[in-house]
Amino acid sequence: MLKKTITINILDFDCLNTDKYHSIFHLWEDEERFKLTDVMEIHFIELNKLNKINTSDNLSQWMNFIKGDSKEVVEKMAKVNPDIEKAFDILRTMSQDKETRALYLSREMALHDEATRLAEAIEEGLERGKTEGRAKGIIEGRTEILIKQLQKKFKDLPKNVEEGIKKLPENRLDLLAMDIFELITIDDIYKYL
Repeated sequence: MLKKTITINILDFDCLNTDKYHSIFHLWEDEERFKLTDVMEIHFIELNKLNKINTSDNLSQWMNFIKGDSKEVVEKMAKVNPDIEKAFDILRTMSQDKETRALYLSREMALHDEATRLAEAIEEGLERGKTEGRAKGIIEGRTEILIKQLQKKFKDLPKNVEEGIKKLPENRLDLLAMDIFELITIDDIYKYL
């Protein structure tokens, strides 16, 4: 399964023929207008158009912060949005001496690496769980079919035999299934349990 890809283009010039500063694109069929896929999304954010609109939504605040026309604008954005204030503090820290910046970047890379390792481990665990779950489901399905076949063959299958069959390892289950036509009485099943 493809993971969603989002492209964000932050432009310092006008690119699209619209007054909106933020445009989002997807892949659409031209005539019937249905979306081909949800795995791709393209954003265009045109910083020049921010001056032409009067909005104070979260995205425009961030774009004004990134645009940073002046220190005053950046400080103003930091005062109205706690997340931008945090980013502004980090920016100030990184703007200090080389050693502080190197320590900060090293810590950020370590945190990012740890998050990546954790995400990969979770993904691997989920995949392994799905695979093991499918295999277990297949074995349980085969077991149920074998029990039904034996019930049909012998009319009345004792509960202890059913439970014994459900506990069989896969190789013994296969052997019993292969030999089903050679079983004469219910007692013949016990040699497989």
